[in-house]
Amino acid sequence: MEDTLLSREAAGVLHLTINRPNEKNALNRSLVRLLHDEINRAATDPAIRVILLSGAGEAAFCAGADLQELAALSSTAERRDFFGAIGALIGAFTSCAKPIIAKVRGYALAGGCGLVAASDIVVASEDSLFGLPEIQLGIAPLMILAPLSRCIGHKALADLVLTGQRIGAERALALGLASRVAPSEAIDSVAEEIVTRIAGFSPQAVSVAKKTLWTARDQELFNSLEILADRIGILASSEEALEGISAFLEKRSPSWKR
Repeated sequence: MEDTLLSREAAGVLHLTINRPNEKNALNRSLVRLLHDEINRAATDPAIRVILLSGAGEAAFCAGADLQELAALSSTAERRDFFGAIGALIGAFTSCAKPIIAKVRGYALAGGCGLVAASDIVVASEDSLFGLPEIQLGIAPLMILAPLSRCIGHKALADLVLTGQRIGAERALALGLASRVAPSEAIDSVAEEIVTRIAGFSPQAVSVAKKTLWTARDQELFNSLEILADRIGILASSEEALEGISAFLEKRSPSWKR
């Protein structure tokens, strides 16, 4: 593992830290590839129950794509591949069977804001800042509109995209971009509480819940209800569900398969 991405596992939690603090944790091609590989590995590792993503230092969670690397590219095909890799990473976030919790300090801008939108739960420090400044550079945040449009309404998202304004944590919470806001000194404990709680639940139930959260809204209502009835019927008949229900009725802690 290169130093640009730090990885450690503890008690069912994969801790991933973007480690380019001098570049405000900007996404270059090497980092995107490493992060993608770690997400894919976690998706199939039964020992990992949940992923906690953060940025090194206090200044930024992630300030977006590495503009120096982007500027050095010489062809449309190379630039397409550069942004396509970020898009593939966002796809890996949403398709990964394990929940991804983003812990945000400082800036979450452009592609960094896209990683926030693609995460399942976002804990933001009170002094964090979110924004889509691409329009100021003569481009637009096209790749990350896919996850952003699934958590922010059209008018509010258009305001962010077309003005390039930055918003604080409380506004991000109100728009649906953040899940919780915590004081800077408490953000670590809040994030740890969330990942510890999720890691203690049925892995199968958590995986099905995450998948359904990302797919249910794209289906027609009545068709969705039929699909969900099938899915919950199968889930409720699983070994883990039967164990969970029995444990509740017997007033004991459930024992999940590992």
